[in-house]
Amino acid sequence: MKQHISHNGREEHWRALMTACDQRPAGQSITDWLRDNGICKQTFYRWQRRFRGQATENSVDDAVCLPGSAEKSELSFVEIPLCSPKAEPQKAPLYAPAAVIHTSHAVIELSVEISDPVLCRILREVLGHA
Repeated sequence: MKQHISHNGREEHWRALMTACDQRPAGQSITDWLRDNGICKQTFYRWQRRFRGQATENSVDDAVCLPGSAEKSELSFVEIPLCSPKAEPQKAPLYAPAAVIHTSHAVIELSVEISDPVLCRILREVLGHA
């Protein structure tokens, strides 16, 4: 007989899996980690998109906005808030950027967890000030 798990229970389960995936050994790909842990790749990415969407909605709800790119300004630094689930603090960060953008004035490291709107905003700012 199947157990019924509440929506919140499923969310907590997938958030824990996302955190565990982020803490995978250096050099191990997400695909390899998912296969080793018996997790369906499509389901994993579906939940990841859902959490990114929630983070985007929450940042809009909290009135956290980036400066408008339509205005020309001498912008040297843009703080981008990061929304993450409440989790136990890590002892040592195991972050390896998925991509790095080098410009004459900055180095920008991007996580695989970056949302599409934030990535678009960063690219607009970098290309607009190049």
